[in-house]
Amino acid sequence: MKKIVFLILCLCKAYGEENSSDDGYWFRNTEFQKSLDEKTHSRGHSGNQVKLYVNGENSLKQRLANLANADVILIKAYEFWNDISSNEILDVLIDRTKQGAKVFIQFDVKGTFSGIKPDSEADLREGRLNPIPDYLQKFLQKSEGNGFVIPTTVPYSLLSTGSWVLKDHEKSFITWERKNQVNPVRVILGGMNIGDMYLLGGVKDKNGNFETVSYYQSEGFSGYSTLPMRDTDVEVIGTVTEDIVARYIDAAEFQLKNPNVYFQKEQAPHIQLALKELRLIQQDMLQNHALAFPENVGHALVRFIYKTAKEFGSREISNIQNFFISMLKQVPDHSTIQFATGYFLPTKLLWKAISEATHRGVIFDILSNRPQGPESAIASIALPARSQIRHYLKIVPSGSINFYEWFGNPLEGIGVVMHQKVYSFGLGENQPCAIGSANLNTMSLYWDSEDLLVIQEPDFKKQLDEMLRKDFTSPNSEKITMEQLKNESFLHQIKEFLINKFARDFL
Repeated sequence: MKKIVFLILCLCKAYGEENSSDDGYWFRNTEFQKSLDEKTHSRGHSGNQVKLYVNGENSLKQRLANLANADVILIKAYEFWNDISSNEILDVLIDRTKQGAKVFIQFDVKGTFSGIKPDSEADLREGRLNPIPDYLQKFLQKSEGNGFVIPTTVPYSLLSTGSWVLKDHEKSFITWERKNQVNPVRVILGGMNIGDMYLLGGVKDKNGNFETVSYYQSEGFSGYSTLPMRDTDVEVIGTVTEDIVARYIDAAEFQLKNPNVYFQKEQAPHIQLALKELRLIQQDMLQNHALAFPENVGHALVRFIYKTAKEFGSREISNIQNFFISMLKQVPDHSTIQFATGYFLPTKLLWKAISEATHRGVIFDILSNRPQGPESAIASIALPARSQIRHYLKIVPSGSINFYEWFGNPLEGIGVVMHQKVYSFGLGENQPCAIGSANLNTMSLYWDSEDLLVIQEPDFKKQLDEMLRKDFTSPNSEKITMEQLKNESFLHQIKEFLINKFARDFL
């Protein structure tokens, strides 16, 4: 009898361990979900529908489809360019406003002006220059009073001028067909800004050739260095979109604290009017909650996490870093975690969590960018990242961290820069994952405004696992070995070390 009881207990233990790992029970654990609520100031929503969009070709197509009959359109981007894809979107937005749709555009001034290169940063900072570029001003003029443009993080001091910190890096594309009240709110969220380098990835022209980025060509790049970035978005429908809409409105209101002279005089009244319209729309959504934010439209458990830029007196709330640290502590022993992020330069706290996880047998596959390519910001982070990787490969168990660098895929119209922010917390369809605007560097985790969508849904995870499998395999990427890192020239290693030592808190 004792043997039978012992056997039953062993089977129960084995079953519990299997479910806690392979079936993702560890993530759905009630106490852990409550802990995430507290540490990330967010809430989990069940019954959502999620779809994965790999590269701009797929995301742009869906964005245009969502715009077709939308009466409410809320767009938020770090960069809003003046090029093929952005003008295609702007043309549709103008048409929608003429049909009575309300259109709101939030864009980060520093991110957008870094592309169009204003003659004088001082003019922008000191209030002598309109922070809204000409093409968005034209949108306002043509929108018949139904369009609103909200510039974010307008520079107002020397510290706030540089694009390296204090950015509004969030990205969301929210649409709602309000008039007939038959379609729910749809949100596309992820890595992609409004511009060719993001939204033309994988797109072919009328001659069947992959589209290139004219800005890269103007900067002197050629070959597949002029192809768009590798990027990923996700579309979500369901109750979690209520949180995303609320965040959009809060983020707009946060900008009213900006002391820039031109902003306060010329933009603040416009934003106040926009906020009045936004709150009426939000009230309408809540009154029609079952239609706007429907329940049980899918099987996904989804959580929306965001953090606000550390400026205008905002408190430091490290919601996204807290999420990653909590996940690394909770994930079962011997899991395989995959991070594919444009910028990888973790804070000391995050590195500590990674290192502790490796000593429980957790394996990390990490994919990021090389120090070369058309994006100058890439090298500023990829170089010190190599110094960090060299250090941590020495102190973690052998084989526990596998570091890969992105090389591009010209056969699919994808260039040498990877811009996605995709995180998988275990192999298998029941394991959670996350997609958003947040990279794993100090800027994202401490300084900037960022967002992240945490998802657990079997079919979605199957697609994401397959996507990451392709990303991590040749010729798309190359594993960087300790021997390669050791064989770098002494001067190169010193340069990487010094940048990491003295500038990592601003990268």
